[in-house]
Amino acid sequence: MGYCEEVMKTLEVLEETLNQFEILKIEFLEEIQHKIDYRSALLAFALPIVGLFFYLANDFSFIEGQPERSILEAFLGTFIVSFSLWALGVFF
Repeated sequence: MGYCEEVMKTLEVLEETLNQFEILKIEFLEEIQHKIDYRSALLAFALPIVGLFFYLANDFSFIEGQPERSILEAFLGTFIVSFSLWALGVFF
């Protein structure tokens, strides 16, 4: 009878250890998901801003006095690029 009690105690300790490993695994996966969410949010914010900056840096020729495009065309182009980059950010 003593042997059975010892085996049961050992099995209980083993079960508790396995449960602790499962808890650690769940916490690890949650931490990984948190890091993925953080980096994707950062990318979704930064990439459209950088893309729009480079587009606008090369598109303000109408301010220099010799417009290659009308203001309406520049506005529509900027709007289309901004909306596309916003949609890309939402996708990320």
